[in-house]
Amino acid sequence: GLFIVLAVPLMRRKVPRNSWYGLRIPDTLEDDRVWFEANARLGRETLWSGLAIVVAASVAAFALGDDEELPVLVASGLLASPRSWDPGGFRSADV
Repeated sequence: GLFIVLAVPLMRRKVPRNSWYGLRIPDTLEDDRVWFEANARLGRETLWSGLAIVVAASVAAFALGDDEELPVLVASGLLASPRSWDPGGFRSADV
């Protein structure tokens, strides 16, 4: 759920350049256009990741009933997957 909440302002281009929230690489920190394009893309990726985690954990919880640990393990596994943390090779040439 937290990924979804954090993704929406990025997708909507509501987060100005700053030092703590968003994709902070040299290209994005130098140019507002690149900042907003890259973070809108990151927001979309983050939203889909958040939705996948919620759905997978919900399905695991429903399918396994009282086993409280498995949904947490499923969500943790999705978070630990390489795709969850890959910024997709963001560069100014991509936007």
